[in-house]
Amino acid sequence: MIGRNGAVQTATASGRRRTFQNGTVRLPEITDAVANETKHLPGLVAQTQTSMRELERLVEALQRTWLVRKYVDHTYPPSWHPQTETGKPDQMPIKSVHSPKDSK
Repeated sequence: MIGRNGAVQTATASGRRRTFQNGTVRLPEITDAVANETKHLPGLVAQTQTSMRELERLVEALQRTWLVRKYVDHTYPPSWHPQTETGKPDQMPIKSVHSPKDSK
């Protein structure tokens, strides 16, 4: 803040300088804390990827259950799995249901 007298401006600049000095003094401590936390990132990423794969499998299984199957749009969203060599996603074979009356 710029005040009419120089005292306000000097106090603000002095406060900023003190904050900067405190941050500079604590810089090694802050750097060590960040370095220690980043050591755990690869494990966290791997755990997150595993959880996402398991969640995807669970959702896909839920979508195949008789209770939910009729409400699932099978065209969207596309599968997260890479497509097979033929370029077509894996599909389960469709079984036709016949009534006993049809066999006569």
